[in-house]
Amino acid sequence: QKLSGELIEKNYKRFYVFTDEVYDAYRSAQALNTEKILAEMKGLCTFVQENRQAVLILQSIMPYNVDNFLVTHSLRSAILAVVVGMELKLQNHQLAELATAALMHEIGLIHISEDIYTRVGELSDEERKYLHVHPVLSCKILKKAKFPLPICLGTLDHHERENGTGYPQKLT
Repeated sequence: QKLSGELIEKNYKRFYVFTDEVYDAYRSAQALNTEKILAEMKGLCTFVQENRQAVLILQSIMPYNVDNFLVTHSLRSAILAVVVGMELKLQNHQLAELATAALMHEIGLIHISEDIYTRVGELSDEERKYLHVHPVLSCKILKKAKFPLPICLGTLDHHERENGTGYPQKLT
């Protein structure tokens, strides 16, 4: 059932708060509630499926909160991943896995200096090495929290490129 613009914004903000809570819980106590995250991502999928156009419009006009980069980027990534997954005709359980991987793909960045992953300028070779390890960290964090393997692998591979120039494994 389609929602009014006001209810769409309210739901979007609720998912933002949830994402903030997930990242904060991990940051403060290295704790992730796997079942709750998976359930919320099922809800996000339904929300996007039923209100796709309005959610995309809202996301395009909502200010990008650079002060909370990980949360803003992760929620926006999850929403866009669901839209792409819908276009690919993924089944609902696959959409939920995709949304979860997109929401959690940057969790490993919590262990890296914020200055490194938010810097606009050039990184040193050592800083680049730190940055390039975050997909591995994200995967390990989710494995430890017992997320399904496809979600863990999605976080591991999110910087791989078709031509092999990505990281951490330089997959083609």
